[in-house]
Amino acid sequence: MEHCFAGMSGSRALVALLRGINVGGRNSVPMAGLRSLLEDELGFADVATYIQSGNVLFRSRTPVKTLPTRIEEAIAQTYGIRPAVVLRTPAELETVVQSAPFADTAKLHVVFLDRKPSANAAARLDPDRSPGRRTAPPGRPRCGRSAWRRRPGDRPAR
Repeated sequence: MEHCFAGMSGSRALVALLRGINVGGRNSVPMAGLRSLLEDELGFADVATYIQSGNVLFRSRTPVKTLPTRIEEAIAQTYGIRPAVVLRTPAELETVVQSAPFADTAKLHVVFLDRKPSANAAARLDPDRSPGRRTAPPGRPRCGRSAWRRRPGDRPAR
């Protein structure tokens, strides 16, 4: 994925995942406006969005720790909603893909968390909440800020 950002030295490629926008006609954020906001207001480069999902690829020289709050505040000021923003590097996303605990990725959902949950919180995941579905709790090696969910009929990865 890093090849998508070739040519801009001194900055870091990131993916921002915005929660709960453009869902069921609510929390509408037009992607052209979001791209403009991130480029013009926040000074990010190479901004690209993916469909109406709220997934944004960009480059920034800004310290990563400050970015989610900056993006959330800019969206709140412009659109009147404040979606949670989770950041990942292309390398982190690749690690998630390579570490998938289930073989059939067509039935796989990944939840990206802003931080690794405590052991107590991970232990409270209810495997019976959605019968037939399976959850791989956070804390798998190298992917402690992600959790996997699969639909019935999938088989574990080898």
